[in-house]
Amino acid sequence: MMAWMFRETDGWRRWTGGVVGGLVMIGMTVAGLAGCGQKGPTAPTTRLEGAVRLDGQPIPEGIISFIPQQKKQAPPAKGQIRDGRYTADNVPIGPVLVVMSAPKKTGKIQKIPDSKAEYEEVVETIPPKYLAGIPVEVTKDMKTKDFDLSSK
Repeated sequence: MMAWMFRETDGWRRWTGGVVGGLVMIGMTVAGLAGCGQKGPTAPTTRLEGAVRLDGQPIPEGIISFIPQQKKQAPPAKGQIRDGRYTADNVPIGPVLVVMSAPKKTGKIQKIPDSKAEYEEVVETIPPKYLAGIPVEVTKDMKTKDFDLSSK
């Protein structure tokens, strides 16, 4: 095992150290770069919570996503819908597109053609008119946002 040392060669100082020395140098470089990354969102965000209802009834289970509509906003945020309520951290401030999905099992068993395999049928309960997203302007003071969806 060689230790790191400077060696004068042709008027230049050079590091020498062999395989172990090379691994040590790589490790030091990686450790040095590890602290260079940004932690958390760099653009302003807020925490949102609220209700999600369809025809006045709470949506039992699903996912809600907040997709930023401008380049300098924070990355997309999402939250779980449980018993008609959601909470989402790090929601980008500014214009967002709110996209929801609430799949529901129908209880029907479907067969895959030309196969013995079966699966339980699942349908989307969010009406088609909302699947492309709902535009919302999120402000820094906004803490709650309810969504009352209609199937009509």
